[in-house]
Amino acid sequence: MGEPRSPKSSIASLFALPAGALADIIDKRRFLVAVEIATTVVSAQAGLAR
Repeated sequence: MGEPRSPKSSIASLFALPAGALADIIDKRRFLVAVEIATTVVSAQAGLAR
């Protein structure tokens, strides 16, 4: 018998379909640049918080 799904996998499956549709719509290069900028900002804030 398989294990019941954990709450984390249920949430992931809830967002997987809309995320896939969004990935088809948006420009991937701009998305990558935005994610890299956000990662840099969050990392800088974490470094300054200490």
